[in-house]
Amino acid sequence: MRASHCFLTACILLGFSSCNSPKQVEGEVFIKTKGSENVPLSLVEVSVYTSRSAVGAIDGAFRDCDKLHISNFRAQYVWDRRPAPDSTVRTDSQGHFHITVPGRKIYVAAYAHRTVFTTTEEYYWLVPFSAGSSGDNDKIILANDNQLDYP
Repeated sequence: MRASHCFLTACILLGFSSCNSPKQVEGEVFIKTKGSENVPLSLVEVSVYTSRSAVGAIDGAFRDCDKLHISNFRAQYVWDRRPAPDSTVRTDSQGHFHITVPGRKIYVAAYAHRTVFTTTEEYYWLVPFSAGSSGDNDKIILANDNQLDYP
């Protein structure tokens, strides 16, 4: 009985420690056009917020929006209150990037723009992510469906 209790305790401890261990995660940044074409965005600087204080500051900005009933300028309010990132990476020529993340909630932010004929389109992302929450195939996707609506 004592041996099985020790084994169970060891399994629980190993399980908890692996939840917080750093993990390599891949991501990509792209836009899907009205014509259903995927356009990868290269050389985009992706900011990573992994420290508890940075994540708390971003969470706090989102909460402030709710308290202040900010809806039209919610994205601008939160974007303008981001702390300095803990690290940054750039996307490759295909819009892919790799980062190492802790086993807890983080935020990933990016800004990109592209010119289509005479119009410049701008894209902002500030996306929460938790490694391990989506299974073994963790991937951070920054695309049309999760961008901030920034005026």
